Amino acid sequence: MTSQAKRRYVRSFDVIVPGPGSFSLEGADLRSTIATVPHSSMEPLVPGVPQMSCADLVCLTYDGVAADRHVARLDIVIAEEVAAGFAMLNSATIRVRFNASGAARQVAPSQGALLALNPAAPWVAAVRGPANGASRKSGEQVQAETALNMYRMRITREGVYRLSADQLRSAGIVTDAAAATSLKIFGRGGRELPESVDSARANQLVEQPIVVQTNPDGSIREVVFYASGASGWTQDGTQIKHLINHYSNEAGYYLSVGGEPGLRAVPRPLPADEPTVRPNITTGRLFSEDEIVNPLPPGSGRRWLGRTIENRSSINVTMSLPGLVPAGTVLYRYVAGHRSRNASGVITVSESGTTLGQVSLPSVPEYMDVYTNSGFGTLLASRIPADGRTALRFAYASSDNGSTGLLDWVEVHYPQSLDAQSNVYTFWSQSDNGVHEYSINGFSGSIYGFDVTDPARPAMLTNAASIGGMFAVRTQVAAGRAQRFYLCSEPASIGALERLNVPTFAGSERAADVLVITHPDLLESANDFAKYRRGRGKYSVSVFTTDEIFARFSYGMTDPTALRDFIANAFANWQPRPSHVVLWGDGHYDYKNISTAQKNFVVPYQSLDPDNADIGLTTTTTDDYFVRVAGNDRRPDLAGGRVPIRSNQEGRNFIAKLARYESESSRDDWRTRITLVADDGEKEDNRSDGSTHLDQNERLINEYVPTEFQPRKIYMVEYPTENIARGRRKPTVTQELVSTVNTTGSVLLNYIGHGNPRVWAHEQVFVRETTPKELLNANKLFFLTAATCDFARFDLTDIQSGAEELLLMPDGGAIGVFSAARVVYSLANAALNQEFYADLFTRMPDGTYPTVGQAMYRVKQIYNGGNDEKFLILGDPTMTLLIPDHQVRFTTINGADVSNDSNAVNISALGTVEVSGFVSRPGAEGVDDTFNGNITVSLNDAARTVTVIDTDIYKSRNTFRRPGSALCRGSFKVENGRFTATFVVPKDISFSKELASLYGYAASVDERFAMGSTNRVVVDGVTDVADPEADGPDIRVYVDSRKFVPGGIVRPNPVLIVDLADQTGINTTGVGIGHDITAQFNNSSSIEILTPTFTTSIENPRAGTAQKQIFGLGSGMHTVTVQAWDVFNNVSQHSTMFRIPGPSDAIVTEGLFNFPNPFSSSTTIRFTHSSQRPFSATLLIYDLQGTMLLERPMTISDMQTADIVWDGRDESGDMAQSGMYQAVVRLVDADGTTSFASGKLTLIR
Repeated sequence: MTSQAKRRYVRSFDVIVPGPGSFSLEGADLRSTIATVPHSSMEPLVPGVPQMSCADLVCLTYDGVAADRHVARLDIVIAEEVAAGFAMLNSATIRVRFNASGAARQVAPSQGALLALNPAAPWVAAVRGPANGASRKSGEQVQAETALNMYRMRITREGVYRLSADQLRSAGIVTDAAAATSLKIFGRGGRELPESVDSARANQLVEQPIVVQTNPDGSIREVVFYASGASGWTQDGTQIKHLINHYSNEAGYYLSVGGEPGLRAVPRPLPADEPTVRPNITTGRLFSEDEIVNPLPPGSGRRWLGRTIENRSSINVTMSLPGLVPAGTVLYRYVAGHRSRNASGVITVSESGTTLGQVSLPSVPEYMDVYTNSGFGTLLASRIPADGRTALRFAYASSDNGSTGLLDWVEVHYPQSLDAQSNVYTFWSQSDNGVHEYSINGFSGSIYGFDVTDPARPAMLTNAASIGGMFAVRTQVAAGRAQRFYLCSEPASIGALERLNVPTFAGSERAADVLVITHPDLLESANDFAKYRRGRGKYSVSVFTTDEIFARFSYGMTDPTALRDFIANAFANWQPRPSHVVLWGDGHYDYKNISTAQKNFVVPYQSLDPDNADIGLTTTTTDDYFVRVAGNDRRPDLAGGRVPIRSNQEGRNFIAKLARYESESSRDDWRTRITLVADDGEKEDNRSDGSTHLDQNERLINEYVPTEFQPRKIYMVEYPTENIARGRRKPTVTQELVSTVNTTGSVLLNYIGHGNPRVWAHEQVFVRETTPKELLNANKLFFLTAATCDFARFDLTDIQSGAEELLLMPDGGAIGVFSAARVVYSLANAALNQEFYADLFTRMPDGTYPTVGQAMYRVKQIYNGGNDEKFLILGDPTMTLLIPDHQVRFTTINGADVSNDSNAVNISALGTVEVSGFVSRPGAEGVDDTFNGNITVSLNDAARTVTVIDTDIYKSRNTFRRPGSALCRGSFKVENGRFTATFVVPKDISFSKELASLYGYAASVDERFAMGSTNRVVVDGVTDVADPEADGPDIRVYVDSRKFVPGGIVRPNPVLIVDLADQTGINTTGVGIGHDITAQFNNSSSIEILTPTFTTSIENPRAGTAQKQIFGLGSGMHTVTVQAWDVFNNVSQHSTMFRIPGPSDAIVTEGLFNFPNPFSSSTTIRFTHSSQRPFSATLLIYDLQGTMLLERPMTISDMQTADIVWDGRDESGDMAQSGMYQAVVRLVDADGTTSFASGKLTLIR
């Protein structure tokens, strides 16, 4: 590699180290070759992320803590641009020296969640226990002593407050001498919790210094203390700036009685030195900030803007400036913005006709609703009217008539006299080094003074003045470190004291593998989930409510960092420590319910976005924040995921769906299938992405997905475009996707391309409102990976994203989703997605696959930047996908060894093939002799290269590998772990001479599953067969259900079901002209190809089923003719008829009958229907006098034909008498349409 590199591709790896500074890179031996490829062709070729600059070819830097391991990041340049093309790394030998003296202690190797180059390294990071100590008992200890005597006080504004003895007694608090000693108040000044990870374990209740005034008998007379509201001022560098709490408009303080003596306010001693600074004025500070408008569509971040300014209009902001001194200057600072997609704008700020300044605003970038900018101006204080009121005018103008301006906030800093106003005075000192003294006049009564520079830890002051009505603040000031003071001689009264029980979460007696955090309203279903997970026998689970956590960690305020701090404390103190976190509940960005009344069940973390920036692509919400709990780094330390339910019923539905997935899913080979959907190149405004999305899918399947998986590729570039009034559409892509999901199914579904919370692609091949309703894959649920923009934007307020719709469907859709909650970048998405697949398929030490949460945890160890953190898991992170973890190992083909990289075995068309092999346990090599069941063996022809030209402006070439046709599929017995399969290769083959593939999928009688493959086979040539059989396949055709009878009604978009059997096997190659499995409707020229959908029966090696969903037939009677061929190209046909009801037809369009009839013990009541999805039904039984014997509600999920069993008993469970009865079925479709079917039945006892 040369030193003139222009662009580099870097691959990153984790290395476990003893700690920071305890390792060094000793050397690197890199070997590379020059590849003469253009830069535009590099991205699909190298498994790294492009970077414009990298200091060295190999870098090893400390990167933080991952769970309990110190980790360094090893970056290796694997390709770099040079004059002749690219220098490609072939091999690397890296030498690292470790100094273990810094290790906390040595333990057993990692359990496999962290994928490091040296996973057996024994060093562990010390992350247990609180982060810092205290001379007094911790708040946790005090709280444990007094949890039953805690009271909450809500503080809306800063002040000195008084609690009288009467108020305490009215709340049930004793006020005797013992209480006077033990009474305590806790708080932290109403500020947002610090986000530094180190601060998480230090989050203890902070005791406040208080004044307790007593009666002669020692009992409480009153309690006085300082408390801050949820807004205020802080020093930021050299500036004093206002701040607000973005999560709450009120601060929380706690009061308790009992236990050890409480902290009492003791006046701070005066400095020994005489004052050197005696100002005669201070700076008064006021601000106005309204929260009305979120600046990002459809809502993001913590910032909200205020009042709207119509174009060519203005608004006024008026504030009184108490104690204004006419001398000096008034400083105004402000932030304002505008909505204008097509033009710039300007906001002019003036005071009493004097222009202070302007805020220039460019047109609003994409993905933003409002762009903001800051400004400032000054005015001589003498220009302020005599009444001391400043009247600001904000005028907005833009050439875009539809644009509007908005005011964010305004600060006023003015010269203030040393006179108390209404017995209150607050100020910041100057920042000059030395002893300062400020003498404030105008107080009446006893004066309380506090240093509130840190409002969480106020310090009581000594009054240096001896004159009544004056308080002299004398303090030592360090250069550049201004101090803030609050003086008051008229304490305010506290509102209600709310009794509460603040829980304790500390101590090693606590233990759980899984933490479930939920809202109290969702506690019932959260406990059901915990019970289900415990019942599976793998995890211990504990459930906690957000109210409990906020009570303990944020004084009852809704601060998302409290959730992080709770997890951090559990991770540091519990034994064993938790490994997974489940956020059980939806959440949204509107913490204060400014724009919505929707409940914020489990609040998300939102970014605090800056002014004067294009934040549309940087704003974020991330659940990674909650699991970064060990080390100040961006690495997660636990596996996490969110189940975004909004009700207990949704929660119960999800648990039922999860239970069906894990226990009742189909046993066929959908578990070995992956569906890949790729956006095409064409975009709006004559732009194009070329073949980017297809190339990323190709790289994913070729390099990151095990070869045992059989891909189904739905690449949009191959499908026709329809131009309609609303834009370009590709409806056949949607139809292919829906049909694939509903029939053959796949354990993984991957989409790469453009998207948003509602749709995939500009052509809208997936639409949130319609596509999920078409999915009927209850027993073949897919896990969705979507490398696209904000499809998983779970934090919308009043609607749900497409990802949530798929996840929370009760009877189909997705079992989990890995996607982004915000706008993201294509190239970074692809790298992250590839790593997710690589980690998902990297087995744990016991040979099993990781949970989806563990896979995400592994991914985020390397990929945790701003783009990456927008991706999250929606679903249960403790779930393991139904990927077969046992392994099918082929040993011989026609007697030739294929167990290693031996030469390929040649087999020919019409030849008989014998394959042998065995099944092994996860991670093992030998035979699992306990495995008994069936194996499906599939021989696929060689893949071929296909090039498709896009219709975009560049006529982009899209080249990919199309999977080879299925030549043979058969089912065979597995006994004691071994199998032998024999089949005949069909006559139609490709004769490509390239390597074909042999797949194996096995299912045992005790519900264990295995898969495997080999490519040590070539299919070429033809074997002479003396006397081939001449009969074609046996064909049976059904529509929607195998209970279908010819001429029956079906759904508007029915599923065609074709069962095929032949003594030699079915031709499924799709190679021979006219030899596909086909369906022809109504004798038209349009033919549906069923060949790719054929799956072999697990029980019968010579039989199988082809299924495909049919779209666009319309209402009325239809005829379908199915044609199929066997391996010798003998053909058969079979036809049937069916009826699709019109749009006005009721849900039930065929009569009701029962069998047997008459009956003596039970009878089955059958009816046909045309409903697309599960619906509500009620069975009503009447006698001939019209008396109702039975009313039984139920949900019908069967397609086309439904059966209900009646046991002849009435509502009370008593046997009905012999006689004739009327059966009525009342049905209610999803749209509320009600219909009925009825019939007579005869009961004979």
